[in-house]
Amino acid sequence: MPLACQDAVKRTGKDLVRPELAKPVDLVVAIDTSGSMGQFSHKVILDSVNSFIANQKKTTPETTISVITFSEIITTLYYKVSIVDVPDITAKDISPQSSTALYDAFAEGLEILNSSKESNNQIILVITDGLENMSTDNTRSQIVEKIAKGIEKGYLIKFLGGGHDAVGIGLGLGIAEDCCLSFTNNDDGLGSAMLAASQSLNRHALGECHSFTPLERASSQSKDACPLPRVKNCHVSFAGGLARTPTAASP
Repeated sequence: MPLACQDAVKRTGKDLVRPELAKPVDLVVAIDTSGSMGQFSHKVILDSVNSFIANQKKTTPETTISVITFSEIITTLYYKVSIVDVPDITAKDISPQSSTALYDAFAEGLEILNSSKESNNQIILVITDGLENMSTDNTRSQIVEKIAKGIEKGYLIKFLGGGHDAVGIGLGLGIAEDCCLSFTNNDDGLGSAMLAASQSLNRHALGECHSFTPLERASSQSKDACPLPRVKNCHVSFAGGLARTPTAASP
């Protein structure tokens, strides 16, 4: 079982004991709206994001959600709103423009969680199709430190990256390998990655392992991704035990 999931379940003899679902969730979703996101159809972006939110409404209806978008600037669409009251994200909300302030987006999401109640499940999901190239308020070293502090507080940080090695980038920022998912930069890849994120958080809410599964990883990187079944496998090791090396990023 991945290290990040060792506390998700506890065994007593042959019995599996799972924590209750009563713990409220503070969720931040950060969506890349830089110019390169124009390679995806608006319909797929909207359908995948709105389906993700709708699914979390059913699984954890007591969730408080914040939704931010990032290009060269950070825009807050919703700040600490009850998830059941959040309307669908619209095409106007995700209009692609400019460059990618990825570090500033992470910093904004972490700052939102810093104001959450410590008794809550605190989760941030970041979706991007590119690399950092525009942050003005945070350097790489600063965001690594902020992420480390967030993880120390118990934050669950999920990172979806398109068109590059999201695991390598994530490791370089201090995010656990099993919390990072690479997807092919096409509509199928993005749709499958968002579905994988939804299923991962569903498992987390049930006290199961949230790690992305081999099937979720394969489907997100397939040229013609197929719909994912609901799975509970939490083994995320790569075939052959391939080691990952953190990818360097510009300060």
